[in-house]
Amino acid sequence: MDGSNAAILIVDDEPFNLEIIKEFLDDENYELFTAENGEDAWNQLEANPDKFDVVLLDRMMPKLDGMQMLSKIKAHRILKSIPVILQTAKSSQQDIIEGMKSGAYYYLTKPFDDEMLSSIVRTAIEDKVRYELLTMELEKSVRGLATLQSAHFEYRTIDEANDLAKVLANACAQPDKVVTGISELLINAVEHGNLKIFYDEKSRLISKGEW
Repeated sequence: MDGSNAAILIVDDEPFNLEIIKEFLDDENYELFTAENGEDAWNQLEANPDKFDVVLLDRMMPKLDGMQMLSKIKAHRILKSIPVILQTAKSSQQDIIEGMKSGAYYYLTKPFDDEMLSSIVRTAIEDKVRYELLTMELEKSVRGLATLQSAHFEYRTIDEANDLAKVLANACAQPDKVVTGISELLINAVEHGNLKIFYDEKSRLISKGEW
């Protein structure tokens, strides 16, 4: 998968909002699917967990709201790897922190413009492609780390972090199940640690295409 023809599930209980988002993304060659409530969205995801590449999820909905659905996605063995972009009018810092801590890929506050939405979706797809390739390439990486007693690694780029994640995953009993988690930890250590990049800075970088 190279990101073209990515399948996106748009979830919002307001039909007008669904149409607006579809219009924003219409020129990107994505396959767009919609759901007007969390229950319908969950049924679509559960029926075919390998189908979707990104979920655009409204936070405030009846029946199954966005936060409840996000929790179910992150608890699912396959669905947990799908980037979930929360889109909502609840824009307080506490709401943003709650969403990100719950596993949201990004927290998009309404109203938003088409360029920002497109940039975030494109970046989310690129990240998913990277993690899929990471898992696929795991079998090609170094094996025989069972005797490793200690090691010191240094890395500076996302590609180096992914390469290191593949090596470290092979020291685990189930490499394919831990490689993406290790990669995320390594990248977050730089993103939030060394570089101190948080929500506002990440938004600026994504909007400029520099993430």
